[in-house]
Amino acid sequence: MEILKKVILDNTVGHYLLVIGVVLFFRLFRQFLSQPFALSLYFLVKRIWKQTEKKAFLEMMARPLGWLITILAGLTAISSLHFPSAWDFSVLGLSLRYVTGKIMVAAIILTLSWFLSKMVNFTALVMEKKALMKIGRAHV
Repeated sequence: MEILKKVILDNTVGHYLLVIGVVLFFRLFRQFLSQPFALSLYFLVKRIWKQTEKKAFLEMMARPLGWLITILAGLTAISSLHFPSAWDFSVLGLSLRYVTGKIMVAAIILTLSWFLSKMVNFTALVMEKKALMKIGRAHV
């Protein structure tokens, strides 16, 4: 157990293993974790649009929601590590700490954008279905 207390780049090996374990857990079980969240979101959406198809919603939303959960959990775990003092340098006035922080924010923004675009696509499908139903009733 002495190896777990060994310090590499200002963090213990045990801390690195814990972070890797959290990231791998969320990566491996992403699909299983996203389903309950997508299902809860489905019930909220169903209150607004009664004729919402459960299967279509879950197929569209589970994957981006799973990635969003995985990235948030991974970045939270990674941010618990101490930034190595050996990496404390700047290039063109930008520190490596600043750049890595911005990369983390960009990852969250991109994943959230993907999730929201899927939400917009689903809303468009629901609206299209509603319009087709109204056109069908108008011709009868």
